[in-house]
Amino acid sequence: MSQVATTDSAPERPKGTAVEIYAAQVLGDESRSADLMRVLPRHIPAARFQRNLVNLLMQNPKMMQYDPRYVYREVSKAAALGLLLDPQLGEAYIVPVWNGKTKREEPQLRIGYRGIMKLGRQSGDIANMYPGEVRARDHFLADEGTEKRLEHQPDYTKPRGDPVCYYAVVIYKDGTKDFEVMDIESIHRIRDRSDAYRAYVAKKISSTPWATDESEMAKKTVMKRLCKRIPQSPDLADALAQDTADHAEHHNVIELKAQPQSRQAAPKSIASRLDAFADADDDSADEPVDPDTGEIIDEPHSPETAASPQAAAPSAPSEAVSTPADDGADALKLKEAKQRGREARGSGYVRELPKPYQYKSRAAEGAAFLAGWDEEDMEMKAAENGTV
Repeated sequence: MSQVATTDSAPERPKGTAVEIYAAQVLGDESRSADLMRVLPRHIPAARFQRNLVNLLMQNPKMMQYDPRYVYREVSKAAALGLLLDPQLGEAYIVPVWNGKTKREEPQLRIGYRGIMKLGRQSGDIANMYPGEVRARDHFLADEGTEKRLEHQPDYTKPRGDPVCYYAVVIYKDGTKDFEVMDIESIHRIRDRSDAYRAYVAKKISSTPWATDESEMAKKTVMKRLCKRIPQSPDLADALAQDTADHAEHHNVIELKAQPQSRQAAPKSIASRLDAFADADDDSADEPVDPDTGEIIDEPHSPETAASPQAAAPSAPSEAVSTPADDGADALKLKEAKQRGREARGSGYVRELPKPYQYKSRAAEGAAFLAGWDEEDMEMKAAENGTV
C-alpha cells in the first residue's frame, strides 16, 4: 500500500537577528513578559530595559547558549531591583558561573558597586554615596577622631603610583557625612578569603573578578562594609543578601566535598548556611564570610526580626498564601518569594527566612517564601515515598 505524501509546509522561522530572537525567548510569551515589566520601577521604561537586555546579549553572546529560562530568572531579579543590565552603567551584570551542584555553567546576576550606590540613594535618607581609590602619590588624609574628616587630592598630571587604600563616602540629606577606609592589605586579606579567588589561585576556575577587575571589586568591598551602618531600603538589603547568597551557591560548592559534615550540620539560616561553606582551614571560618568578596557578614541585629531555629522547624506545612488580585505588582512579588522558597528547599537549605524577608514591611513575602519551601518539601517527600 503506497503512502500518501504530505504537503505540510515547514514551520515559519522566527524573524530578526539571532540576538533579537533569543531576547524574545528570554522574555517569553506576552503573559511572562508583562509580569517582568510590571515589577520595573516607574523610572525605568520597559523599552529601555529590553534594549539593555539586547545590548547585554550583543556584548556577551555566550549567554545565548543557556536555556532562556535561566537567563529570565536572573533578568527578573535585576528588574525587581530596578537595576539596568547595560555593562557600561555597571549597575548589574549577568555572567556565566560554574555551578558545582548542577555540574554545569549557568548565568548569574551580580550587583556592581554602582548598583549599590543607586539602591542606597533610594533609601530616602541618602543624598549621595560613592567610593574612591587612593594611590601612593595622592594627598590623602583620614581623620578618625571626634571630628571625622576625609581629604583626597590626586594629581592627575603625574604618575600616581600603585593603589594603597580605598574608601567609601555617604552624604545624608541632612548634611551629615560618614566614610569607611580600608588599606590595600585589608582589601587583600578579604580577597584571599574569597572562595572564587582561592579557586582561581588553585587553577580550578579560569577567571575571577578579583583577577580581572580588582579595583572594581575593592570599591564594592568597601561600599558593602559602609552599608553595614547606613539606613537600607528593602531593595538594598535584598540586593546585598542576594548578591552574597548567589555567589555562595555557585562558588563555595567547589570545596563542599572536602568539608567535614560537622561544618554543614548547624546552619542558623539560609544566609549563614551559605556562609558556612567557607574553607574549614580559614582562620576566619567561624565568622560568616561573603564568598564573593571575602567580607565578614553581619548577622541580623534585631532579635525581634531574626527568625529563631525553633521557629524555623514547623510541625506541619504552612497554609498556602493568597495573593491579592487587585494588586498585580504585589501578587508578582509574592509569587517570586514563593518560588524562591521552593528553590531554597530544592537546593537543600533549612526552612528559615533570608534576611530581606525579616523586615515587617515584607512579612507577606516572608510567608510566601515559607509556603513555597513547604510545598517543595511535601513534593520531594512524596516523590521519595513513590506517591507521585
